[in-house]
Amino acid sequence: MIQDSSTLLKHKRSVKDQIINRHNVKFFIRILVGLALAHFIGHQFRLSDAAPNRKFSLKNRPQKISIANESINDQTTSTIRTTTVATESTTISWRPGQLKNCTEPAIDEFPDDLFTQSQRSHGAVIFHLFACFYNFIAIAIVVDDYFIEALDKLCAALNLDEDVAGATFMAGGSSSPELFIALIGIFVAKGDVGVGTIVGSAVFNVVCVIGICGLFVNGAIRLTWWPLCRDSVYYAFSIIILILCLSDGRITLFESGFLLFIYVGYIIIMCNNQNLQRFIARRWQIFQLFNAAEEPIMNYAQTQINYGMNSNYQRFEEEMNSTRMSMNDPVSMDFETTTLRIMMTRRFSPQTRFKMAVRFVIGQAKSRKGRGISRPEKPSSERRFSFYQGRTPSLLAINETYDHWKIIPNYNYNPIGFIKWASVVPVRIMFYYTIPDCRRPRFFKWYPLTFAMTIVWLTILTYFMVWMVTIIGFTFGIPDSIMGITFLAAGSSVPDALSSILVVRQGLVDMGVSNTFGSNVFDLLVGLALPWFAKILISGEPVYINSNGLLYDAVLLLGIVIITVMSIHGRRWYLDRFLGMFFLAVYAIFVVFSLLIELNVFGFVNPPMCV
Repeated sequence: MIQDSSTLLKHKRSVKDQIINRHNVKFFIRILVGLALAHFIGHQFRLSDAAPNRKFSLKNRPQKISIANESINDQTTSTIRTTTVATESTTISWRPGQLKNCTEPAIDEFPDDLFTQSQRSHGAVIFHLFACFYNFIAIAIVVDDYFIEALDKLCAALNLDEDVAGATFMAGGSSSPELFIALIGIFVAKGDVGVGTIVGSAVFNVVCVIGICGLFVNGAIRLTWWPLCRDSVYYAFSIIILILCLSDGRITLFESGFLLFIYVGYIIIMCNNQNLQRFIARRWQIFQLFNAAEEPIMNYAQTQINYGMNSNYQRFEEEMNSTRMSMNDPVSMDFETTTLRIMMTRRFSPQTRFKMAVRFVIGQAKSRKGRGISRPEKPSSERRFSFYQGRTPSLLAINETYDHWKIIPNYNYNPIGFIKWASVVPVRIMFYYTIPDCRRPRFFKWYPLTFAMTIVWLTILTYFMVWMVTIIGFTFGIPDSIMGITFLAAGSSVPDALSSILVVRQGLVDMGVSNTFGSNVFDLLVGLALPWFAKILISGEPVYINSNGLLYDAVLLLGIVIITVMSIHGRRWYLDRFLGMFFLAVYAIFVVFSLLIELNVFGFVNPPMCV
């Protein structure tokens, strides 16, 4: 019997669920108020010899302006003497690991800009904004078209287990922008832009991406409890360790190495994923209430494709699904289509399922609309590969779109498409002649060189992007940590958000949600720990954190993870538009409070840039 799931959900929703959601909002507000009070009390009762005076004052802040410029004509000697004493006392009182009264601007670590500060303030900064957005697009192209493909073939060559490959190489591929931003931030900018990007990107992935998924859901869809609980619990544990590491304002070799060791534990868990799931299900009965017979994910995906996304979501009984699927799609599947469907089941890692879902959805959508069904003729040297035999037209469209950018759209019929093509084609040409595309048969075995060249390009593009972001922040007087939490975090996570929207519109919400926490574990335990570990080994000194506000941001991140899981659990593992709007509101609250913390509204935690 066909029923509207949204109607069923409204009848099943109890007063207790609404109370739980109100309590989640109150719990989040209490966390924020508690953090503000704790910082205020700690600031008032701090021991005088524990740290220098952190209260911002124009008298004792180290100045980079010449002392002679501060002198008055009739009091030159006394002014110089007073300023020198104040500066010397401030320098002597500061010790490594303590918060300085000002931080060196990261712009000094990069080459000189073509524009002066006055020119940027009067409008020239628009060129830096455009260059930054263009870098986001270029990095997304390198990662999606080259880097992940090379990693995929590298995992196959190493004969890695699917779960291990998903937790290591494939997670690194999807999180490579954050990793390279952290590397540039540690070794070049020498600031907090990398840490801020990781924390901000984590919050964006947890609540904003899931919130967007909820907005594009027709009705409500049940989520799988195990991947979400597994990754969220381990992620919360990792955040607690990060908070302990950031508490003293510095990162030691042991702390960075311990974070990497924790990631090894995550890989071990992924290797024993099925056994651990069965053990947890038998040991604790808490999830059995919400782990009833779930609708097969491929049945729902095929239903949405057959009946269109404009119709309301309709839940079928499992027996009726299998029968109607065979009636609506009588075309027999070839080997690769069957493989894609199998790899989208829950026996595989979230990253693998997410990737296979994207491929399947794109292929089915193009096939239904009559696009991409032609198969280009191949040279005789390439037709001998059995890899190309027996494919359906949709799968051919998926795997032979690496030359789609060479097709020039007609400006008269599609002016927007032509403008998009013209804006992206320069970087496409650069990558085409500098990176061997291992998707092509002629470069199929060249994946090591593809991997190496993508590393080179990612380093160049990330360096240029951090440089532009640093200039933008310096122009507007915005600290590097704020630029990382907001601008860089959102920009580096937009490709994942767009991919999640793509699969959600086809009904594969479970794929989009499960992919968020898995990539965040890599960001936190490798994206931060690896640059710290390398920096400490090279310099032999700990890495100091300039802004104490990042510690509070990490605490907020922990609270957001707890609220996210509790909210989904309180809705009986259903994701709907109400929950999506709630998560987007939580992200907006996080951004506001992070800005207030970094701008020293609740206390002096982030020293201003030296002038």
